[in-house]
Amino acid sequence: MKAVDRSSRRARTAFNALVAFMASPPFRDVMGRMRNKLTFHYDPRIVESTLASLVAKHPDATGSVSLGDEPHN
Repeated sequence: MKAVDRSSRRARTAFNALVAFMASPPFRDVMGRMRNKLTFHYDPRIVESTLASLVAKHPDATGSVSLGDEPHN
């Protein structure tokens, strides 16, 4: 909350909208699909196909992956 409190008014407004959305019925469905499909956390097939697609499109590109121990990381 300290990070939110230090943010711009626009960011605080967006955060408040997110908090309100978290209390809504579609939250679990929408966020679950986003987590599993967009960020690839739990579906190895999606990870594999996405990485293969990226390598095919950009064979000489490099990248990095980092892990965080807090949600904002």
